[in-house]
Amino acid sequence: MQPGITGAAVRRIMKLKEVQCDQFAGLNRNDPASTIKFGDGLNLIVGDNEQGKSTMVDLIYYLLFKDVKLDTRSDKEFIARYFPQKTTGRAGDVIDGALVFEDEEGECCIRKEWEKKGGICRLTLPDGTLIRDPDALKQYLRDTLPYQEGIYGEIVFASQKRQLNCVKSIMEGLNRDKATKDKLQQTRETLLSVLNRAALETGGVALDELEKQIEQRLTQYNAHWNDRMELPEGGVKRGIHNKWKKEVGLILQAYYEMEEVRGKLRKAEADEETCEEITDRIRSLEKEKELRTAEKEEFSGVRTALKTRRILLEKLTDQTERIREMEKVLQEWPKLSRQIAQAQALKEQRNQVTLLRQYEQADRIRINREAAADRLQQMMPVTQEDIDTYRKAQRRKAGLEGEMSGLSLVARIQMEKDMPVHVSQLASGEELAADGNEFQINAAVEIDIPDVMKMQLLPQDVDVDVLREEIKACDVVMNHIMDQYKTDSCDKLEEMKTSYQQCQFEMERLDAQWNQILDGADWENLKAAGEAARQKYSLETTGEMRQSEHSLETAGEETAHEYSPETAAYTVSPETEEQLPNRSLDPDEIDDRIRALCGAGVSPEEYLGGRKAKQSACEDKYHSIEELKKQKETLEQELGQTQKEADEANQIPDKYKRIPDPDRYLTELNEEVKELEEDIRRSNARKNELSRSMDEVAAEEYAELLEEKVQNYEKTRKAYRHWKHISEVFQELKEQSSDNPVQDIEDHFRKYLAEISQDALDASMDERMEVDLASGTRRLTYDTLSDGTKDTIALAFRLAMLEHLFPEGNGLAVFDDPFTDMDPGRVRQACRLVQKFAERNQVIFTTCDNKYEEIFGNGPVNVVHIGAD
Repeated sequence: MQPGITGAAVRRIMKLKEVQCDQFAGLNRNDPASTIKFGDGLNLIVGDNEQGKSTMVDLIYYLLFKDVKLDTRSDKEFIARYFPQKTTGRAGDVIDGALVFEDEEGECCIRKEWEKKGGICRLTLPDGTLIRDPDALKQYLRDTLPYQEGIYGEIVFASQKRQLNCVKSIMEGLNRDKATKDKLQQTRETLLSVLNRAALETGGVALDELEKQIEQRLTQYNAHWNDRMELPEGGVKRGIHNKWKKEVGLILQAYYEMEEVRGKLRKAEADEETCEEITDRIRSLEKEKELRTAEKEEFSGVRTALKTRRILLEKLTDQTERIREMEKVLQEWPKLSRQIAQAQALKEQRNQVTLLRQYEQADRIRINREAAADRLQQMMPVTQEDIDTYRKAQRRKAGLEGEMSGLSLVARIQMEKDMPVHVSQLASGEELAADGNEFQINAAVEIDIPDVMKMQLLPQDVDVDVLREEIKACDVVMNHIMDQYKTDSCDKLEEMKTSYQQCQFEMERLDAQWNQILDGADWENLKAAGEAARQKYSLETTGEMRQSEHSLETAGEETAHEYSPETAAYTVSPETEEQLPNRSLDPDEIDDRIRALCGAGVSPEEYLGGRKAKQSACEDKYHSIEELKKQKETLEQELGQTQKEADEANQIPDKYKRIPDPDRYLTELNEEVKELEEDIRRSNARKNELSRSMDEVAAEEYAELLEEKVQNYEKTRKAYRHWKHISEVFQELKEQSSDNPVQDIEDHFRKYLAEISQDALDASMDERMEVDLASGTRRLTYDTLSDGTKDTIALAFRLAMLEHLFPEGNGLAVFDDPFTDMDPGRVRQACRLVQKFAERNQVIFTTCDNKYEEIFGNGPVNVVHIGAD
C-alpha cells in the first residue's frame, strides 16, 4: 500500500486552498482566472461573463472524479467541451489542472493531465510523498471525501440546469403530462437514490440496474449449482449421468467437465490396477499350487503313522485329565464337611442378630410414633377458611378506615376562657394530641367542648355511623377467630397451621417406617422373639449406629426366611446353637466371617447348597475316599504304558503332528490343488477380457487433463465467490444506508422556503420526495411558477439536502452564478442563508454581479476578483 493511503474508509476533512491550470477549456496560464485561491467559510468569486468562473468550478469537480485515461466514445462530450479549440494557431492536445487542499494531516495537492490517448495524475501528500498510481489516488479520495461522486455531482456541484431538474422532479405530481412526468420521475428517483445510498458509488449506473447486473453475473456463474454442497442443484442425482441440459452455469459446466475426466481417470486407473492385480494373483496362485502338490505327495507317505499317533495322544490326554481330577477331589473332599458345619453355624447366628436388630429399630420407631401422636393430640387444627375469613375482615376494616381518612386539615382553636377541648377520631375514638392550639386532622373527628358544644368534621358524602358499625362488625369477626384459637394475630394462626401440618407429616412418615420395619409381621410376636434373642445374644454396635431405616430392607428379607406363620414366633435351632463361636458378636463381624467363608455376594444358603451338592457328587462317583485312592493308582499305571507307546510312534515330521484327521486333511489338499488350477484359469480369462476393453488413453494422461479441469473449476468458483462477496457487500451497504432522509430534508426545505419567500410559499414533501406547493390558499404547479420562484425552490431544496449531508459542518457547496431571476428581497434572504451555511462549511459562490460584495459585506467573506486590474 502506498504511504499515506489507507484501506479503511476513514472520513476526513477536506478544505480547498487553491485551483489552477496551465490549459483547460478556454483558459491558459496567462488568464487571471487560471489560478483561484480559497479560504475558510464563504468564498465570493466575482468576474464578468466568459471570464472562466464556471470553468474553474468544473475543473475542481473533474480533478476529484475524472479519470485521466479518456475514451473517445464515452468521453466525447468532455473532450469537445474542455479541450482547447482555436480558429488560428496551434491548438493544444492536453488539458491539465491542480487542486491544493488540506486534510487532517496537512496540505495535499492533486495534479492531472488529460490527453486523448492517455494521461497522468500525481498526488502529493503532506510529508512530501508522491503517488502516481491512479487506483491509489482513487482510494485516497474515497477515504478522504465523506461522500462519493454521485453526491458531489447532484448536490455539492449542482449546476443551474440540474437545479431546475430538481424542481421539476420534486413537483412531478403537479404536472399532468405523462411523458414529462415519467422523465422527471427518473430525476427525482436519482436524487432519492443518491441520498439513500450515499455510501455506494455506482459510477452513474442506477442502483437497481447495478443490482440487476450483479445478479445476472451471479446467475451466469451459479445457474443450477449448489455452492454450499459443492454439487449441482438436485444433488448427486444430477451428476454427469443425469446432466442439466438448459441454463448450465459456468461453475456447473466446469464441474461436469472435471467430473467426466475424473471418471475416465478412475476407470483407467482401476483397469490398470486390476490388470496388475490379476497378473500378480496368477503368479501367486501358480506358486501356491506347486507348494500344495509337493505337500500332498509328502503327506501321503506318513498318513497311517499319523493316525496311530493321534489315537495314542487322545488316550494320553484323557488319562492325564482324569488323574488330575482325582487329585483335586482328594484335596477338597475332606474340607467339605467342615465348611458345611461352619456355614450352617454362621447362618443361624446372622439370623438371630438380624432379628435382634429389627426388633430394636422397630421399638425405637414405636416410641417416636407414640410421642408424635401425643403432640398431634395436643394441637388444635387451624382451617384455611378461618384464616381467609380473618384476612378478609382485616382488609375490609382497613378499607373502611381509609374512607374516613379523606381529610387533611389543621384545626386552630383559641378559647376565650380556659375550657377543655377534646378532639377524637370517630372511627377508633382515639383522642388527638394538640400542638399548642393546633390539631392535625386527617380523618373524621369529633370536637367536644364540655357543656358548650359537640361538632363533627366529616369527609363529604360519608356516613360515619354506618362505617363505624361496619368496622365494629369486622372487629367482632376478627376477635371471634382469635378467641377460638386463643391467639392474637393472623401470623400466629399461620404458624399454628404449619406446625399442625408438620406434625401430621411426621406422624405419616413414622407410620410408613413402622409398616416397613414390620413387613407384615405381628409386633407382639416380633417383640417376643426379639426379647428371647436378647437374652441369648448381646448386640454390639461399633462405629456408626446402623439406625437408617433404609438398611432394614435387606435385613427384613433375610429375617422372613426364619419366621414361621404357623408358630407365629422366631426360633433358633439347637443344632446351630452349638456351632456359634460366642454369644456376643458385632453384626459386621458376622458379615465379615460370612464373606470370608462364602465369598463376596454369596449368601450362606447358596454356599451351603453348593457345598452339599459337591459332597453328594463325590459320593455318587467315587463312593468313598479309599475307593478313590485305589482307582487313581490303577489309572497311573495305565498312563505309563500309554506314554511308552506314544513315544515309539513319534517318528513323524513336526508340521504334521497336530493334524487331527489325516484322511480329511489329504482330501482337503486334493481339493485345494483343483481350486487353484480353476482360479488360475479364471484369472487368465479375466485378464484377457480386461485388456480388450481398456481405453487407449493412459491414466497418466487423464491425470494431467484432470489437473487442468480442477484448476479451471476452482478458478470459476473463486470468480463466483468474488462476485458473491460483491453482492453481499452491496446489499449490506444498501441496508445500512436505507434510512429515510426525507423527513429531515422536508423540515429544512420548508424552513428555508419560508425564510427566502418571507412566508409567501409553503410546501409539504412525502417519502418519495414529491412536493405539494401553495401560495396562501392557492395551489401551485410547475408550469405556473416564475423563474424566480423556481430559483427559490431550487435553493431551498438544495440547502435542505446540504444540511442533511453535512449536519456537523466541514462540508462543501458550490453556487455557480445563482439567484439571477430572484427579486431583491428574496436574493438578500437567500444570501443570508448561504452565509449562515458558510459559518460551518466551505462555500464557493461565483457571480458576475458586484452587488453581492455589499450583500455579503456584513459577515466574513473571502472576495476574489477575476479579470480586474
